[in-house]
Amino acid sequence: RVPLGVMLGAAVASGVLVGALAVGDSVRFTLGQRAAARVGAVDAAIAGGDRFFRSALADELAGGEAVRAAAPIVQLPAVASTPRGDRRVLDARVPGVDGRFLALAPEASAEASVPGPREAFLGAPLAERLGVVAGDTVVLRVEQPSAVPRDLALSPDDNTAALRVTVKEILGDARFGAFALDASPTPPANALVDLGWLQEQLELDGTANLMLLSLEADRPEG
Repeated sequence: RVPLGVMLGAAVASGVLVGALAVGDSVRFTLGQRAAARVGAVDAAIAGGDRFFRSALADELAGGEAVRAAAPIVQLPAVASTPRGDRRVLDARVPGVDGRFLALAPEASAEASVPGPREAFLGAPLAERLGVVAGDTVVLRVEQPSAVPRDLALSPDDNTAALRVTVKEILGDARFGAFALDASPTPPANALVDLGWLQEQLELDGTANLMLLSLEADRPEG
């Protein structure tokens, strides 16, 4: 009986260890897939936060030997809602993008369309939370950039701009619907709009606060 008990105990312990290793590999693979869907072909980023820089810097960087592609973005926090306000997402993000951004998606296509003025590409998580489909209207209340900190007494009470857009397309992970640079476990609520149009609406002509870089595989030393 003693040898039999030892054998059964060893078998159970081996099964537990093998199961734990399998679960660990599965979780690691899933996390890797999610990270790849969020960053696509992005290797590095220049994040300005509430500070803006020239969006033309992207062309200057892309002309160098180490950078394969550069995409300027205006990314701002927002509140997304349906026109009647019956559904609202408080943690939405509005990236102003162009074709250079979508070219860095996990499965980029040369024939992929981009949002036009007063149009938006919604990530699948945001579309699901709002309950909208392509052709519906969404209101994006975007935080207006300002040189005056919002916690000061002299800062305006309402420092937002309301943008009414038509949902042109719902983006899955392959088309950057899950784009994010942070490691939050919550799926990002993205509403992609045209970069030039967003700059015009917020009086941010020629500026950006985020730059995505795709680096060459064989970079020169030094």
